Amino acid sequence: MTWREADELELLLNALVDESLTAEQEAALAALLRDNAEARNRYRNWMTLHSALMWDYAEAASTNEPPSRITGIPSPWISKWAIAAAVALAAALPALFLARRPANPRAIATLEAIQGTIAWSGGGGAAPVQLAEGARLNGGTLYAEGEAASAQVRFLDGTLVSLAGDSEMALSDQGQKKLDLRKGTLTARVQHQPDGFPLLVHTSTAEIEVVGTEFSLSIGSNETAIDVAAGQVRLRRLVDGKIVAVSAGQSVVASLAVTELKPAATGMAPENWSIAFEAPPPSASFGRWLPPSSLLPGRLHAMPYVAGRKGGNIPVIHYSVGLSAGPGEPRGFATLRPDSILRFRYRLATDIGLKCFLSCRRARGAFGGNFETVVPESHSGQGSNEWRTVEVPFKSAHALMEESHPSPVGAQVALLLIHTYETDASLEIAEAAIFPASNRP
Repeated sequence: MTWREADELELLLNALVDESLTAEQEAALAALLRDNAEARNRYRNWMTLHSALMWDYAEAASTNEPPSRITGIPSPWISKWAIAAAVALAAALPALFLARRPANPRAIATLEAIQGTIAWSGGGGAAPVQLAEGARLNGGTLYAEGEAASAQVRFLDGTLVSLAGDSEMALSDQGQKKLDLRKGTLTARVQHQPDGFPLLVHTSTAEIEVVGTEFSLSIGSNETAIDVAAGQVRLRRLVDGKIVAVSAGQSVVASLAVTELKPAATGMAPENWSIAFEAPPPSASFGRWLPPSSLLPGRLHAMPYVAGRKGGNIPVIHYSVGLSAGPGEPRGFATLRPDSILRFRYRLATDIGLKCFLSCRRARGAFGGNFETVVPESHSGQGSNEWRTVEVPFKSAHALMEESHPSPVGAQVALLLIHTYETDASLEIAEAAIFPASNRP
């Protein structure tokens, strides 16, 4: 990016957050974001800075303040001059507001049905602390660490919000519920909200206004995908301010690209699904892609991630290849039947046991539970680094939240991980498929 482009981008972003962007400026911003990766990165950082400043200020400043009545999707942005003031103010927030905070702030929600490592920070610079089921929460930020983590938060009015996978979400309720999803995936069943005080959800690329509905929401670095199961929500794309209503059975993606913002019907994922890695994999995959050669197929090489923590805050590392639903697959990429099977071709540098993890969504988009199964050994006299093919029946999967989600049957796979525990065995996957045994490809 040239210095002229950088200056132009700063002027355009200031106009965007001040809500003074003209039609000509909107077109110029769209062209910059479309054609320049550095511009897109600066846009994301800009929006993240604004979000962090506004939420940190709100957590500290609004504990005892009455809510403002909001009748439409508000703009949370402040001008560049206000940013400088907010940065200076942020350093003084603990001293300014410590005296105003009640000794025992009013709890706004309860943490339910957690899995994996779940941490919480109440703001004011406090380090996150790990939580257990039943913890009472006031305004702050919830962290779910690791792809296998999940948590359910129930507000006092019964509104239920679920986080799945590696996620971060700020929440507050000063008479109006506000969520800021900074990464990951959430599903929500929202009770009818008071007139003029809808639940508001903010991401780096969109704002969503919810009166009472069921929906799921996931974000990537450049986009926000929403799938509505019941009721209706209003979504505003931040890059240009366009607003669209998304009704039950519809989904839409708000990205940095200024394209047509039109909801589409959401259907069930197919029962037969397959993928090979001869070409670069979808952006929703996890692992390092290795292109095909004359001797080897294209494949994904396992990468480490923090799956959770054990005593003494020691991270638990898994080495995984993963696939998750993309923007065009809001509820998952494969629907499971009682006889569904996972088949994949793989190799290991060191013989070691493998496990499969899957996170599911139900037909209406709600969180459908996490499940795990051991991969049967498929060595058959083969040495290390030899390619093997194995089949894993999903009916053998162990439910990690058995009381609420006892079986994956009928659900859609939103995340599939194949991994080794705490040992890097150089796992590589060349292809994978899910299919019913009665319809074997």
